[in-house]
Amino acid sequence: MQNIDVYSGKEARVLNNSAILQDADNVARLEAMYRKEAYKNNKRASRMLSLIIALCIISFTIGLVMGLKFASGSQTAIVDNQTAGVLSHMRSRVTAIMKQGERGERSDAKAVFPKNEYPFVIRIGRDFNIKESKEVSQFLSNNGHTIVISQKNQRHKLFVGPYKSLTDAEGGMKILRNYRKKSWFEKAEIVKR
Repeated sequence: MQNIDVYSGKEARVLNNSAILQDADNVARLEAMYRKEAYKNNKRASRMLSLIIALCIISFTIGLVMGLKFASGSQTAIVDNQTAGVLSHMRSRVTAIMKQGERGERSDAKAVFPKNEYPFVIRIGRDFNIKESKEVSQFLSNNGHTIVISQKNQRHKLFVGPYKSLTDAEGGMKILRNYRKKSWFEKAEIVKR
């Protein structure tokens, strides 16, 4: 017979320590079950707390916007014209990207990063073979850099960027020079596209 309290489901108190009254294997399984239940309850509680906090933030924001709207009068807009223009432009770009994804098209890099807006890139010093280019590009993309790979014969050229200004490119160059694998970035240079 197991030494379990019927009401709580937990192990009951052992009255005689010299007598073996419980199965050690079953006690271990019960302990794992208690930990699993506690973990599930913690996850459930954290999800509920996150939902409550999100709802509080949303309701506060809506209340703030509505209060500003009522306080300023019915003729004033909630969003100014410049912000509305930026949001509509962003909406049209997202819609275009979604339509491209539905049709299975790939976006052209020249459309995403036009040369007149992003004239500078950092060329990683030497040409790499396929294995090295994958290793270097994976390292850089894992660290948050945008990578462009250009293939010529069996060699690959790697570019980091593009950047809007020369100061942004110089900042990117400083970041590259601070990485541990400095042999990759020794001959890196800023070039104009």
